[in-house]
Amino acid sequence: MTSDRDRMPTRWALQFVTFGLVLALVAGPVWVALPVRAATQVYSGCILSGEGPPYLGGITEGRGASCGGSRIVWGESGVTGPGGPAGPLGPRGPRGIRGPKGVKGKPGKDGKDGKDGKDGKDGKDGKDGARGATGPQGPQGPTLDFPTYVVTASTSGSDGRLMTVGASCDKGDLATGGGFETDGLILASLGEGSPSPTGWHASALASADGVSELEVHVLCADLGAKHRKASS
Repeated sequence: MTSDRDRMPTRWALQFVTFGLVLALVAGPVWVALPVRAATQVYSGCILSGEGPPYLGGITEGRGASCGGSRIVWGESGVTGPGGPAGPLGPRGPRGIRGPKGVKGKPGKDGKDGKDGKDGKDGKDGKDGARGATGPQGPQGPTLDFPTYVVTASTSGSDGRLMTVGASCDKGDLATGGGFETDGLILASLGEGSPSPTGWHASALASADGVSELEVHVLCADLGAKHRKASS
């Protein structure tokens, strides 16, 4: 008969783990206490029987336990079992560091032309341009075979007052030109009458410290004289 000393050798520094082993033996199922080292190592032992229930004895390191009956071996790596189901999705990890700049891609194809936009608002008028150069003199106009005469008119003023005077041709005659003379400040000098000029007038400011004179003259074409000559 094997003693308790044979069942559990004290020379091994073992950690005891209780296994529920169901052994397919003739004697039926046996519950045993198997010594297992903390590190992975193979052991073998014998299933022995005596006065009580079957027990494990003759434990030795390795697979070489010498048994008259059944022998069991433990500590060997078993066959890898099937993979378990996928676990739940873990929490989102921290943002990773920025990767290096990628290689520059090829230029893309030209896009389609867009639709024409709406007409914009008219811009503001630009500033007046510089005065152009004087053009060439035009061809001489036809000579008017009319006698002419001059009509003169004048006025005076003082203390910076406005002076205005005009000279007119006789009724039916045409003003062909005119002019003025003054010692004041001239404001305007132009022909008058519509659609054809029949006189000339001018405006000027009198001197503030004295009397000023303004004289206007108009050159008239005596249209009535030619008409009278043709009818005589």
